[in-house]
Amino acid sequence: MLKHLKVCKILKREAVTDDERDGKRLKQSTLHHQRQDKCAGSSVPSYLVYDPVASRKALAEMIIMDEWPFRFVERKGFRRFMRITQPRFDMPSRRIVTRDTLRIFDEETSKLRSFFRNYKGSVCLTTDTWTSIQNLNCMCLTAHYIDEDWNLYKRVINFCLVDNHAGETIEAAFNLKKGFDMLELEDDKYLSELARICQVAPSDEDCSVASALLPILRFFYDATLNISGSKYVTGYTYMKEIFGVGLMIVKMDTMGDQYKKDMAEKMSEKFYKYWGNYKNINMLIYVAAILDPRYKMKWVAWVINGVYHTDEAVCLLGMIKNTLERLFVYYESLQSKVGEETIQEKRNSKSSSRDKDRTQSLMDSMFDEAEESEDDVVVKTELESYLDEARKDRKNPDFDILFWWKTRGSKYKLLSMMAKDVLAMPVSIVASESAFSAGGRVLDPFRSSLTPCIVKALFCTQDWYREFVMMMKI
Repeated sequence: MLKHLKVCKILKREAVTDDERDGKRLKQSTLHHQRQDKCAGSSVPSYLVYDPVASRKALAEMIIMDEWPFRFVERKGFRRFMRITQPRFDMPSRRIVTRDTLRIFDEETSKLRSFFRNYKGSVCLTTDTWTSIQNLNCMCLTAHYIDEDWNLYKRVINFCLVDNHAGETIEAAFNLKKGFDMLELEDDKYLSELARICQVAPSDEDCSVASALLPILRFFYDATLNISGSKYVTGYTYMKEIFGVGLMIVKMDTMGDQYKKDMAEKMSEKFYKYWGNYKNINMLIYVAAILDPRYKMKWVAWVINGVYHTDEAVCLLGMIKNTLERLFVYYESLQSKVGEETIQEKRNSKSSSRDKDRTQSLMDSMFDEAEESEDDVVVKTELESYLDEARKDRKNPDFDILFWWKTRGSKYKLLSMMAKDVLAMPVSIVASESAFSAGGRVLDPFRSSLTPCIVKALFCTQDWYREFVMMMKI
């Protein structure tokens, strides 16, 4: 091997620029194992060559993904580390790293635009608003879609500033009840200050009421989490969670506790304010539930009959069936042109084969033509076949609705296209995972001084890289 290295022209050319320039003796180069993603299997050996362009890009990617300030590259400790690790690396300034970051953002934006330009499915948009530590509120615009391999993805595509928002919780205060009781005994000003703010201090009866409400609030909390995700399909679970709240309110109304009955009556008014007028409800909520092979139309009809009055239930079920059929017809129309071309090609092919096949009898030809022109045969549509098919086991915890539709694409071609677009729709406009969730930090003091253009580039590119990093073996 060493003899070959001495006469190798390619290696000598590299040695002049690298090894000989540094006064080093020509020696055998080092092999290293290149890490692969999870789908590629084990790592493979490759020839290690120093690439200054790739190194500088990797530095900018590190700044983006790990949320480091741009001046991190000018810190003495990091520069000393790089001098020891790779002396030939020309450390860029923070201004150059900023330009590299914007260049990466432009490149990834072009890739994303090209993808969506050629993407044949539907793309759904959500907005997500969070509060920073500087009391600045930012909103991310997120695109959701299902790719050709039936994987759900989300991409942050915009970032801007908005007005304030706030929230409260009751359970945390209830858990501190004993602390409030001790404060009442040890601090004379506690009751006076609390009475000044709330008119009256909370009594034991108020705590009992809060304790009775906790299971209800916990139900609301779990339902909110289940329908506000962005990394899993939520469309088919929305009806189950929302109407589960309605059925819980009906159950509360039958309890012996008078306070719960009064609370159930007030909650029922609120529930029917938004869900009572079934004509204003988005029908895709029901369509998504029907496209779940564990529930389908029979389960949807059972829920509606349990929540609405008989006349309202009949009208709503009619609207759902009409919407489902119209939606299926729409997807049929999208494929009609392609289907007509395919049928014509088959007919031309059959006609040509008849002319060429001289051995075929006249009776067989007449029978084939009669069979092709026969249009009075009753055939079930994909939608009818799907609804008549037995429902899947609802108790299976490992059921994956996207995988199920992926494996049924050959059987339900049109219906699977419709399911891909409907199931890609997140039911909540506010996603539980946002661009600010990484590392628990929002806009730190370093990024708060940046221009909106740079902040947008950092947050969007970080979100796009996050999916790639999750697929890597770190």
